Amino acid sequence: IVLAGFIPITSYAEDDIKWHIANSEILSNHDMVKSALRSIAWGITKLFCKLVDVSQVLYDKTFGMIDLTNYGSINRLIFRFRPVLAALIILCVLVLGIILMVTQEKRPVLRNIIMGILVVSCSTYMFSVANSLVTSFKGDILTNNKTKSESYKIVNDNVIDLIGIDKKGNISNLNYSKGKGILHNAGIKNEESINHVDITEVLDWDDEDAGQKLYNWSSTFQDLIKRNAVYAVDDYTAKENYSGIASTQLGNNLLYRYSFDFWSCCLQLGALLLLFVALSYKNVRIAYELVVGRILAFFFSADVGNGERLKQILYFIRDTYIALCVSVLCVRLFQIGTESLTHFGIIGLAKGLVSVFIAYTVIDGPNIVERIIGIDAGLSSSVGRTMAIFGMVKGGT
Repeated sequence: IVLAGFIPITSYAEDDIKWHIANSEILSNHDMVKSALRSIAWGITKLFCKLVDVSQVLYDKTFGMIDLTNYGSINRLIFRFRPVLAALIILCVLVLGIILMVTQEKRPVLRNIIMGILVVSCSTYMFSVANSLVTSFKGDILTNNKTKSESYKIVNDNVIDLIGIDKKGNISNLNYSKGKGILHNAGIKNEESINHVDITEVLDWDDEDAGQKLYNWSSTFQDLIKRNAVYAVDDYTAKENYSGIASTQLGNNLLYRYSFDFWSCCLQLGALLLLFVALSYKNVRIAYELVVGRILAFFFSADVGNGERLKQILYFIRDTYIALCVSVLCVRLFQIGTESLTHFGIIGLAKGLVSVFIAYTVIDGPNIVERIIGIDAGLSSSVGRTMAIFGMVKGGT
């Protein structure tokens, strides 16, 4: 029994076997097929991250298109409309005079005149201030000084580094089945850092220079990675992990250092990709709506007799900015929601599925916002149009 690698239960604590059983989902022994599959999955994940990065850059660029409302060409176009505005003012004053003579109806003419003057004279300044405030709001809500790329943050949240847990936590307290003691500290922040992670690295307990001296892991960790719990004769027993032929690691069955939840990560990255692409379309749509709203406000400022339509346009512009801020907030809530899943004991494939549910909730949008301001702050229409664009591109291809 000793020569075969099995050791009596008395020499290997029962608590250690329980630790292996509780963390069996993230503990995996090396073999050639597993290493090949890990390398392929890691390569697919890197490619997926690049796609999400492109969509995130697209989102950031299109968000800046709200400055189109204050673009030089738009300002010059509005300036060319001033003769038309003067003619409309004269016409509206004549119509107002006729209405007052015929109906003797009192109207808030002074208020309408002041509101029209403000729209004509201050629209450039007001849109500039509004754009700056919204851009600052986005920066404060979504910017993370440590991790600028959301894709690599998601990858890091799906990687468990056993050495990292031993260094920064108590490896004995790790209980993956109950969602306790889990730390995602593989240090993946960008493309450079993900390339430093060797997803096929094993924990060689038998090589002191390549293991304990290099990583300075604890004696408890040394004992845990030295053996593995195997099921034999109606009970679990401990089996020593083979370190390979003549210290070459050839044919070893050592534990992998990293545990990577590939399917959950792919589902989360896919949801994030869809969100950023849909948001990019929504940003362009909102920029277009704001430009049209500014031009219409310029024209309707001439209606000194009835300022209700101008008020409706100004309310629409205000609510559009609010909807833009809410969409940014929804993305941040998606990030927080996906980060918190492990805390609530949601692990494995369930974590990826719940992330998709959260993404769908963001796409659907908060109903309370639509009820209050009358504008859909969600992305359902944007996602539908985005998928339609993908279909057109596919058909063209």
